[in-house]
Amino acid sequence: MALLEKPQLPPLKVGSSDYRGTRYHYVQTYTFHYDPATKKCKRDSQKTVGKIKANQRYGLIEWKEDFLKAHPDLENFDVYTTKNGLEFKARDPETYNVINPVKVEKKLAGATWAIDKIMAQMGIGDALREVFNKRNHSYKLASVIEYMIINRTNVMHGYAPFSKVHWLPWAYQMNDTQLNTLFKGITQNDVISLFKALNREYRKNFGDEFFKKMFLALDSTSISTYSKKLSHAEYGHNKDGDDTKQINFLLVCEESSGLPIYGKIYKGNVVDVSTVKNLLADLALVTGVSEDEATSNYIFVTDRGYESDDNLQDFARHNYSFVMRSRMANRWVLDEVDAAQADLRNSNNFDNYLNQTCCTKKVIYKYDPFPINGKNKSNTAALTLYLHIYFNSDIQNESFKSLRFNVNSAKQDYNEAIDKLLEQRAKEPKKEQDQTQQPPIANIGPMQSFIDKYCSLDADGHALIDDDKLWAYVKYKGIMVLVSDKIENAQEAYFAYYRRQTVEQDFETFKTRLGGNRPYVSDDRTLQGRFLCQLLATSISNCIACRIREYEKSEAAKKDNIRFDNYSQARLLADLDTIMLTSFRDGYYFDEIQGKYKTLYKALGVEIPEANCKYNKEDISTDEKDNSDDYVADDPALQAIGGELE
Repeated sequence: MALLEKPQLPPLKVGSSDYRGTRYHYVQTYTFHYDPATKKCKRDSQKTVGKIKANQRYGLIEWKEDFLKAHPDLENFDVYTTKNGLEFKARDPETYNVINPVKVEKKLAGATWAIDKIMAQMGIGDALREVFNKRNHSYKLASVIEYMIINRTNVMHGYAPFSKVHWLPWAYQMNDTQLNTLFKGITQNDVISLFKALNREYRKNFGDEFFKKMFLALDSTSISTYSKKLSHAEYGHNKDGDDTKQINFLLVCEESSGLPIYGKIYKGNVVDVSTVKNLLADLALVTGVSEDEATSNYIFVTDRGYESDDNLQDFARHNYSFVMRSRMANRWVLDEVDAAQADLRNSNNFDNYLNQTCCTKKVIYKYDPFPINGKNKSNTAALTLYLHIYFNSDIQNESFKSLRFNVNSAKQDYNEAIDKLLEQRAKEPKKEQDQTQQPPIANIGPMQSFIDKYCSLDADGHALIDDDKLWAYVKYKGIMVLVSDKIENAQEAYFAYYRRQTVEQDFETFKTRLGGNRPYVSDDRTLQGRFLCQLLATSISNCIACRIREYEKSEAAKKDNIRFDNYSQARLLADLDTIMLTSFRDGYYFDEIQGKYKTLYKALGVEIPEANCKYNKEDISTDEKDNSDDYVADDPALQAIGGELE
């Protein structure tokens, strides 16, 4: 039996019209372009190339003569529209058997392969498939995430050309309209469901030990926007210093791994200190950890933005443990620091590892266990707190030297001005002796504040530096206070706090390296989906950075010829992005991988793709296409998101 390959056709859609009460259905080709003004794709033209018999949406197509002339291969086929696209049947089935054309494509795949494997190891691939299991959304979202990481942007105009040349979990191209539709389909409930799924994956992959004594780094950032359609955009304390509305993003990470535990969007006018109460309830929802388990195992690590009496009391009421950096403005904290001055200058309290002195004060903190709005706090409950006080004398001395230099410069300028005033007074005609004549007073502009704050004046009006005032100003410089209800050791509390830099790195990646300083969305429905993709891209990007750093410390790195000290993540992915994959109907193969490329895969902790591979049917996305009129008929290349290859 002879074989007939399906013909390659241009983009097709089904259109319809009503005529005298009868609906007719047509098959049409079309072209479109991107309109930067509306930020949407618009059709340029469309042309009817056939009609569907029996006036039904699904059925046999009757082609026009000019279309048949342009595609003579159609003469051998009956073509039907179906829910899943076009169906080709041979007109002579006894002689011919219809097969898909052998489509061979070469695409860049080295970087996307590595990211795909890392997503699988982190549990993100399985979580996406669990939550977004309809219409291949998990594969589409994974493709968007990989695009964001490799192109270091959240601007989606470049996705279509990127997808043409890269192997991605979703092999079909998506235009701006389709991407916006994808993002709009993601709700807040979907975000919560994904974090639930992620935490289940953590427990499955890392065991219950992952949730034992878990240090949770908590931080937030603001993103400025000029959009007038985002309900979360409000004027607030903009951390970028922009005079624009902002949206706040909250992220909770496991400190040692940087794995995201929870994230959310909230209004730009909500300050950090007011978010903890709701966060505690949200975490219980997404982690699936019992209250008893959470209170015994969770330790929240926060910066000064979350330090407030209300937050401290919320932690105490819910029995959640914490390590919190305290503001020096708190009176009860300041009293303890003042009382500890002698201890902070005692060399016996110097920690060689921390390179500073430290001491711990045990205090009793009273709070209201059942607060009622409008009533004064009862403060009948008590909690033992450990105030870990750290003093870096180098910071204080540098502050003192800098201040002394500026004050001394101001003093010299001031005294020169006084000398000139005294000279002028001496040249004035002599008058009767006035014993009450006051010494002259000068004004040296911006530097005058140093004279007013840190100097006194002698009998002639000259400025003299007051050392007591200088030291009073730098008294608390180099001092940091951490407050904890559970960690009694100052060194342990210090490391717990500085490990939270993981979440700060996440936000740096989110805003600077992934283009997250602007949301680039026009409405609330799109914001959630875009935020989710950026958050996951950020987490994966930081996971890559952590793996590179860990590899640098390993014995294997010493044997390799690549120096990783200046090897940025962008450069690493760019190098891997040169590796080609050739796909065809029954499988695919990679270019042979040698030299430094093997080392790069080793550094990322993923297996090296083999030169010849097969893929399992269950590991690829289905050939189900979007049931939209804009569907472009095409055959998928390899589509595996975190799938295992044999």
